[in-house]
Amino acid sequence: MQRSIRMPLRVEPLVNVTFKRKVAAFTTMYLLAILGFLLFLYARGYDGISILHYIFFYTFTVGEGVRSLLSTWGVVLTVALGALIAFRVRVWNIGLEGQYIVGAIGATYVALFMPCTPYLNLVFQLLLGFVLGMLWAFVPALLYVSISVNEVLSTIMLNYVAIYLLEYLVYGPWSGTYGFPQTREFTVKFSQIWGLPAPLLVAIVLALLVYVVMYHLRIGLIYRFIGENRKAGILQGYNVKLALLLCFLISGGLAGLAGVFEASYELGYLSPGVVRGYGFAGIAAAVLGRLDPLLTLFASLFIAFFLVGAYSVHLPALGFLAEGLLLVAHLSAEALTRYRIVVVRGGI
Repeated sequence: MQRSIRMPLRVEPLVNVTFKRKVAAFTTMYLLAILGFLLFLYARGYDGISILHYIFFYTFTVGEGVRSLLSTWGVVLTVALGALIAFRVRVWNIGLEGQYIVGAIGATYVALFMPCTPYLNLVFQLLLGFVLGMLWAFVPALLYVSISVNEVLSTIMLNYVAIYLLEYLVYGPWSGTYGFPQTREFTVKFSQIWGLPAPLLVAIVLALLVYVVMYHLRIGLIYRFIGENRKAGILQGYNVKLALLLCFLISGGLAGLAGVFEASYELGYLSPGVVRGYGFAGIAAAVLGRLDPLLTLFASLFIAFFLVGAYSVHLPALGFLAEGLLLVAHLSAEALTRYRIVVVRGGI
């Protein structure tokens, strides 16, 4: 007769989680993430403390660093809002990078090939970037709500299609006069308002708008209700499939707007350099912000700080390393505040 072997540990859900436990869990995990970041730098032969000190100095005191930080913050925040809207209804739109790229392509088309007044040109850049982002999300969204095709796989594959489309355009028909893989510079592009990048101001307004809609309007209540329990939403008579489709499309549209901001403010032209991983950075910011618009606003600044700082020390991969460590730390802290590990006494 076989005897079953009991695991010496058991995971149990926590019912009442104290505020102190939450603070302790998140503080500990984030400190461990920073420690892991420093250990990686030391293992690669770098002085981790000196690099962190330089990153702080560059991003918060040097004019160029502050400008890059604010600009990147606006782009990451816009993508993060798109991720947030999809993820709150449990639609995993991982194709934000591709939607961001086609948004940049749309802005480039308007800037180079649509002669009109500067104001209208900027408006059309925003509109076309948003629409193209929505269209890029439409096919995986339709497949998801109609025949339940896995949205993670379909959106990821479209990321690569967007990259190849970008390279075809900048190496081919849209190549500039100097033979480099980039277009001509935009004659009309976004500038600063009240000393701040226009994309950042737009992104902050969008974050506040999403917050108001989610928590202070009836449509936001329905949206959160569907996100918590789709079956209950169907029983209440809501058109859940239409809601999921719209959230998917709006998510793609916001990522497209972020592409417009990057191409038409930070760069002023289109090149392969527009692909900087901001789609995945936005996902990280949304998760760190716990899918809340206001928390995501500050989480986006945190992510932008590491991205800009990594470029300032000519180690751009450090930004993605920091994203990964922070995500692992955050998810670990979430687990520690929801579950506990119990030692099972007895044995076999």
